[in-house]
Amino acid sequence: MQAYDFPIRRTLFLHPSIDPPLRRLLELHSAISHVLHLSGASEYINMILRNMEDGVVREDGSTQLGAMVNVALRIST
Repeated sequence: MQAYDFPIRRTLFLHPSIDPPLRRLLELHSAISHVLHLSGASEYINMILRNMEDGVVREDGSTQLGAMVNVALRIST
């Protein structure tokens, strides 16, 4: 997994055949991201994604198998 510097800024270009993103949805996405970051949930999510990349079940029981299976099932469907 790559480490990113946040916030990431993107320049969106208008095109006649593609509707621009709704400002309200971008604001909602930003608010959810802030809540996840401030609550520490982002660290938990990153840990699960790292464990999935490793593909290893740890002996100490720290691997979140249920979460890994849920993520894998959602990605594959």
